[in-house]
Order: sequence, then structure tokens, then C-alpha cells
Amino acid sequence: MSRSILRGFVSILGGNVGRTITSLILTPILIRVLGSTEYGKYAFAIALFTPLMTIVNAGIFQGVRRYVGQHPQNDKWRDNIFSFYLRTAIVVAIIATIVLIAISTQEQIWSIFGDELGSTFFILGIMIVPHQLYKLFRGMLMALDLETVSEPIHLLQQVVMKGAGIIFVITGLGATGALLGYGVSLLLASILCLAYIIRNIGIQPLFKSPDPKITTRNLLGFNTLSVVHAFLVGSLLNVDVILIRTFVGSASAGYYKAALVVTSLLWFVPRSLNTVLLHSTASMWENKDNQRISILASRSTRYTLMSTLLLTVGLGTLAEPFIQMYYGREFISTVQPLLLLLPGTVGYALARPVMAIIQSRGNLRLMIAATGAAALLNVLLNVVLIPAYGMSGAAIATSLSYGSMLLFYFVSSATLDINILSDMRTIRILSSAAFTGIVIVPLSSHISSNILSLLIVPPVGMFIYIAALLLLRGIKVDEVHHIYGQITQMRN
Repeated sequence: MSRSILRGFVSILGGNVGRTITSLILTPILIRVLGSTEYGKYAFAIALFTPLMTIVNAGIFQGVRRYVGQHPQNDKWRDNIFSFYLRTAIVVAIIATIVLIAISTQEQIWSIFGDELGSTFFILGIMIVPHQLYKLFRGMLMALDLETVSEPIHLLQQVVMKGAGIIFVITGLGATGALLGYGVSLLLASILCLAYIIRNIGIQPLFKSPDPKITTRNLLGFNTLSVVHAFLVGSLLNVDVILIRTFVGSASAGYYKAALVVTSLLWFVPRSLNTVLLHSTASMWENKDNQRISILASRSTRYTLMSTLLLTVGLGTLAEPFIQMYYGREFISTVQPLLLLLPGTVGYALARPVMAIIQSRGNLRLMIAATGAAALLNVLLNVVLIPAYGMSGAAIATSLSYGSMLLFYFVSSATLDINILSDMRTIRILSSAAFTGIVIVPLSSHISSNILSLLIVPPVGMFIYIAALLLLRGIKVDEVHHIYGQITQMRN
């Protein structure tokens, strides 16, 4: 892994760790001040907003990272790409804002969703422009290899989102207050990102028109397919919440959303790799360096498996005490769907680095086919299982769909002559995780206090897991020394 990729990964990983800690601290506070019903309404609004913004963003976040990342040192190319995407982002966002605000004034919306949820459409409409600009500006900073700037801002955005949301909720605004906190955080983050962009490339690209010689057809083609793919991913992550609220109710949607929030905490390593690999491997595809891409893909997937399994075994062992401490006893119903979601969460985590590498090549039809198959399976299984089994049915359906992503993406990578399995060491890593579980599950059961269990089991489990990995050569000692040496050089 080159130093620039490692630097970007460490910056993004650090930001994700910070956001995970922020979520661990502030999310349960937000949920408690909202209550399960109001949190269900908030989760439903976010589940609507996420796919909406997937369409509105129009693949701009991915596009600016991929195309600027192809020739990051070419100032003229960089400025033209940014100028094109800035104008596209603003036009699409304004149109979407007008449409959503107009929809929010229709009486049918209020009659279908109720007065409170009907009013959220207006708030979501106001949030579109700052969300759009923030995604573009953050993507541009990443394409400029400025993850050391973009990720602290992203962390700040998450802190303000939850912190301001809690304050607004306490004042009596309920789910609407939580959404207002989100909007304030997006506006602040957009301003900060723009300031750093101007500092690095100047203010001229904000106002000049893109060069007509730039082939916008390729850019728009990539964006269009990126929208389709992102929408499919968004549906995979949100359709179960919408269907639970439809079939079961807001309270169950709140409990289930709480389980999804916890499982998403396991993705901070694969999410970091996914983010950095898109713009970092674009130049490798340009140079037709398939061997280097294969090595990077295999290594990234192996590190993802190692990190995600450690967290999965720990969370599976401590699910009940963690939920009770994190959300409160009111959310004990979250435990069962959480446990059912864990196997699929590992599969989806392994698919993420592969997804980014394929996307950086620009062959999005493969991604759409793979993700579309998983999304279709998810909808069908949820529709069948939720009416019969409620939250547990949704968790089973989603877990199976997440897991199918792994299969579909590994097959897709093979068609591009990328060998993901060349150095995976799957048996060694799985054996290390299994041995860790054999030790910490009985240990946890013999500790009666939730607090003591959460304090004792994680460090014991981590020590056993790392020792088992080294003994079974899931990771080699010289690899640890190499990574440490690269990080040391990077810091110097």
C-alpha cells in the first residue's frame, strides 16, 4: 500500500473512529430524549431523505473523486472537472428543493403521513442544497489528497448534527428538531470545506465555465450509472426500515433502526477503505496495472475481514449488555434483530473495498448488476418475512441480502481479472475468530454486571484474537512491522 493511499486511509479511518465514538456517546442520548416513537419518525424521515439525496447528488461525490483523481496534478483538468460538477450540483439541488417544498404543501401528503411527518418534507427540502454542496466539496478535498482536512470536518459535522439535534429535541421540537440539527451541521461543514478548497485551488474555478473540450458525455454517463448504483445501495440499507414502519409501526421501526445503527459501527474500517480506494486506484486503472490492483484488493479485503470479525464476535457476545447500556432497557427488543444482522454485516463489509475498486475503473454496469440483484432479493425477502416475523424477519432478510453482496462482487471482480482471494488467509482468520468466541462467550456469561462485562471482555477478546492471528499467521509479524514503519515514515 503506497504512502499516499495509507495516509488517506489513516485520515479517513481516524475520522470514522471519531464518528463512531461520537455516535456511541450522542446517539443513545438522542434516542432517549426522542423516545422510540419519535425516533421511529426520525428514522423514517432519514430513510426517505437518503435515497432522495442519492438521486439529487447524481453521482457527483463519486465523479469528482474519480475524475480529479485520474490526473490530480493537472491544474487545468482539475479546475474544469470541479467547475462542471459545481454547476451540475447547484442546478440539480435547486430543482429538487423546489419540487420537494411544493410536494410538502399538498394536502394529500399531510393526510398520508400525518401532520408531523408531512411538515418534515419542508425541512428536508431546505436541507437539500447544503447537503449537495457538502458532498461535492468533501469529495473535491479527497480528490486533492486532503483527507487530513476533509475528515476532521466530517467529524465536526457529525458532532454538530447530533449535538444540535439533541438541543432542539430538548426544546420540544421532537423529530423535527433532530432534522434541524442535521441541517445546521451540513451548512457549517459546507462553508468550512469551501474555504479549504479556495485556499488550495483559488476562487477562479467557482466562477469560470468548464472548457467545452471536456467530454461531459463521459462524466454524465458515469454520474447517471453512479446514481443508479447508489440508489440500489441506499434501498438495501433503508427499505427494511420503511417496510417495518408500514407493516408493523413506528415503535418497531425505531427498535430496528437502533439495531442497524449498531451494526453500521462495524463498518468503519471497510468504509474507510471504500472511500480512499475510489480515487486512489483510478490512476492504476489508467496505467493498466492490474497486478498492483489485485494485490491491493486482496490485502484490503483481508484487513477488512480481520477487523470486522473481531468487532462482530465481540458485539455478538455482548449484545444484550451493550444494548441495555447504550440505549436503555426500553430497547431490549433490539437485541434479537441485532444478532440476526451480524452475519450479513460481515459479508457486506467484505464487499465494500471491492465495490470501490470496480467503481474506480468506471465499469458501473457490473456494480449495478451485483447490487441490483442483492437489492431485489432484499425487497422480496422483506416483503415476505416482515408480515410474518416482524423485526426478526426484516433482520433475516437484510442479513441474507448483505451476504449476497459478497458473492456478487467477488464474481464481478473475477470478470475484470482481479484476484481477490490470492492472499485472503480466510481459514486462519476464521479460526482465530472462532477460538476468541469460545473463550469470551463463557467469560461474559460468568460476569453478572453489564458494566464489568463491557469493561473486561473487549480487551481480553482483543488480546486473544491478535495472539491467535499471529500464531496462525492470519497476519505475519513482518507485515505488522512494515505497516508500523510506513505509518512512522508518514508521520515524520
